[in-house]
Amino acid sequence: MRHGCRTALPDLERTKGSIVNTASVSGTGRNWAMSPYNTAKSAVINAAHARAMGLRQKGIRVNEVCASLTRTGMMDARICSRSAERFPL
Repeated sequence: MRHGCRTALPDLERTKGSIVNTASVSGTGRNWAMSPYNTAKSAVINAAHARAMGLRQKGIRVNEVCASLTRTGMMDARICSRSAERFPL
């Protein structure tokens, strides 16, 4: 994340672009039994917030997309229903 943002910074300043990071709802502290994954995704979210504060005066927006489970044929219905209870839309 850091190196990519630093590399793109001159172009982002010129175009007033935006940075979009991919995180997970697990980074918000709502997942169970996945502490290392939760910690990594939380770091992405917090880094994006800090970067947004540092770059706002240059007109660069920073956001993160926090994805959750996606119901597919491979997903067990029980997991999807438990996920829906924990992460309501």
